[in-house]
Amino acid sequence: GSLLDERGGSAFAGLAALRIISEKTSVSDMPSVASAGDPALGLLTQDTMQAGYEAAGVEELYVPTTSRVTGLTPFSYVAGAMHIASNENVSTNIMIGHFGPEAGLLADISDRDYVTLIGASDNLAGQSVLYASTQDALIGEELFATGAYLGAGTSHSASLTVQDILRWLIIATLIGGAGLKFLGVI
Repeated sequence: GSLLDERGGSAFAGLAALRIISEKTSVSDMPSVASAGDPALGLLTQDTMQAGYEAAGVEELYVPTTSRVTGLTPFSYVAGAMHIASNENVSTNIMIGHFGPEAGLLADISDRDYVTLIGASDNLAGQSVLYASTQDALIGEELFATGAYLGAGTSHSASLTVQDILRWLIIATLIGGAGLKFLGVI
């Protein structure tokens, strides 16, 4: 996704997940590899992965080329990401961001290589493709809850609690308004 339009939210959700994933995998035999479809987002993925390595205390193991821009259009991005998925010994493919129907190509290569795929998109077409092609699709607002799912911190969990409270307040207001309208008060 891009940072300067409506897709920026999904990009930031992906960066939050990348930070935690890079910290947890930084000392493994298969460290994280990140790709982006926007130049500014590509720089942020490098910075985010470096922060993950620093948080793990192994900043000397960080390799800047593990984060890269693979393409500037959706299909060119997927073509580059498919190359990464099939040639860099990937064990899990986590797709978080603004994906459309092109997500099916990445899902297909993951399936062919027996790679676990976890996907989340803010695009309805991308959500439907990921739902049909993976066991672990995050649908709707679950995209923005990935930080809480990964244990990123109390702020992520608190934001989910606030969302739930606001959702119930809206529901109560709508039901109350309908009740008042039914009684003729409004």
